[in-house]
Amino acid sequence: MAEYKDRIVAATLYLHDDENVFSFLGGADPEFQMTRPTNLVIWDTIRWAHSTGKKRFILGGGYKENDGIFRFKSTFSKHRQPFQVYKKVHRPEEYRLLEQMCREQNGLMNEPIEYFPAYRFQRSALETELLSTGSGFKDRA
Repeated sequence: MAEYKDRIVAATLYLHDDENVFSFLGGADPEFQMTRPTNLVIWDTIRWAHSTGKKRFILGGGYKENDGIFRFKSTFSKHRQPFQVYKKVHRPEEYRLLEQMCREQNGLMNEPIEYFPAYRFQRSALETELLSTGSGFKDRA
């Protein structure tokens, strides 16, 4: 965790085994991004991993090729490895219901969702604003 003025402003949950550290879940309060709290959390974890003899620290990639998350993570190392994810829906009826709720909430009734799992897709505030004002978000992409 990273603290700023007695307030936790970022945290990441890491999983590890004898040789590897895996970044699992993390987040930061956007109000404090100017302090770069996630950088501190990652740097502190790198130092801990090195001191305990870990061989790899795996931050993962982004959601899309060369997106902002990937570019941020790339600042910590030049090393890259291929990464694969297995995607399987075990309960298709429940998945369909969750996806339907997501579509209704985000106004995506007839649009394809290329995010998995689809029911966790959320439009950004900018996308929502552009669509609600008729500014043609897709035309600007």
